[in-house]
Amino acid sequence: MKKHIKKLVISFYIISNVVISIAQTDTTSFKAAKDLFQGSPAPDFTLKSNQRDTLSLSDFRGKVVYLQFWASWCAVCKQQIPYAKFLQNELQGKDVVFLYISVDENELGWLKTIKKRNMEGVHLYSGGFDSEVAQSYDLQATPTCILIDKQGNIAFNPAKYPSQRGLLEDIERLLEE
Repeated sequence: MKKHIKKLVISFYIISNVVISIAQTDTTSFKAAKDLFQGSPAPDFTLKSNQRDTLSLSDFRGKVVYLQFWASWCAVCKQQIPYAKFLQNELQGKDVVFLYISVDENELGWLKTIKKRNMEGVHLYSGGFDSEVAQSYDLQATPTCILIDKQGNIAFNPAKYPSQRGLLEDIERLLEE
């Protein structure tokens, strides 16, 4: 009986500590994540492009935006480049923008990768995972892809990778709306 009481007390102690730690968790990321559901407005941002001008998400209102957070050191991101080129060619002349936001901390490495891999689309530099845009999209990993409709609202979060079946159809469906 004493053995059972001791186990019960230890279990209660562990459970109460877990509950306390959950209650003390910073809810900032939970708030950011809940604001990124389908139909919610995509957070606007203004960043420097590889062309040295500044662009905002709102500049592309009226177009479907395929937003991808990536980094030059990310192997999966680099694997997606040929698939993205294919999609861009398939959708050429349509109201869709492929918008790539780099979370590289090394701006020169970002620029070299774009040039070396002949990457198409609009390229913006955020300065890292701690950047304001990465925080507003609750960025946890690269690549992270989001589809934004013509009205500037989240349509798919996460969106499919360029290599995944169905992304072309998702974009075309949004273009028809």
